[in-house]
Amino acid sequence: MSPNAKRRPVCPSIVFCQRVVAYPDVLQFDLFRVFSGLGVPAVPLPITMFVVFSITDGEGLYRLDLSVEHDESESTFLKMDSSVDLRSPVVVHDQALQITFKAEQFGTYTVKPFADGSLIGQRTFSILPDRPPA
Repeated sequence: MSPNAKRRPVCPSIVFCQRVVAYPDVLQFDLFRVFSGLGVPAVPLPITMFVVFSITDGEGLYRLDLSVEHDESESTFLKMDSSVDLRSPVVVHDQALQITFKAEQFGTYTVKPFADGSLIGQRTFSILPDRPPA
């Protein structure tokens, strides 16, 4: 890396959940109803959820973009942008972001965070049809 090059951060952790309680005074979160898949009665359906992620190994101000993509159709359903200021490469920045999008199809969805346009992580979740109890 050249002396003037900006470090590219990494996102080692992405978690999906239904509710987050933040404690800003101690920089902690409680996560409720963590999931890797959702059973829903039908699509299309609006989905509201939290994406909780950690970013580290960067230093300075970064443009942070987040997308949600449906893998089978290769459609992008949500793009959000913000910024993050990382103090040092050894600092871990945790963030909880509430997102809402319309799930048009069952299948696998991938959440992708980008820092200054570079992909820094990804995680999938599934939206499947509910099965009635047997």
